[in-house]
Amino acid sequence: MVPYLTRAGFDETLRVVAARPGNEVVFDYAQSPSRMAPDRREALEARAARVAKLGEPWLTYFEPDEIAGQLTGLGFDHIEDLGPSGLAAQFFGRDDIPADTPGGHVLRAVRPAP
Repeated sequence: MVPYLTRAGFDETLRVVAARPGNEVVFDYAQSPSRMAPDRREALEARAARVAKLGEPWLTYFEPDEIAGQLTGLGFDHIEDLGPSGLAAQFFGRDDIPADTPGGHVLRAVRPAP
């Protein structure tokens, strides 16, 4: 889970994976709480405080266009990024979540083989 990694640790991991064509990555990440409505932000910040007390602080957040740009810059060309709306639709059959709802994402990216 990316939120538990430092930004430097995450960047280095992606760099290593991207060094070998044919590799792919799958990970989850969260958008910044500042992008959320106040009630959702409060709930996320409370959850983050609980895990921080257990020694697992959330350190890194991304926005979808930011992470897509980083992956593209490293040579990944197939990026599937499911945010709250896509996850709700795919796994729960719900189509009532607006497409621009910020929150947790699951992402898969492939670096093509030569």
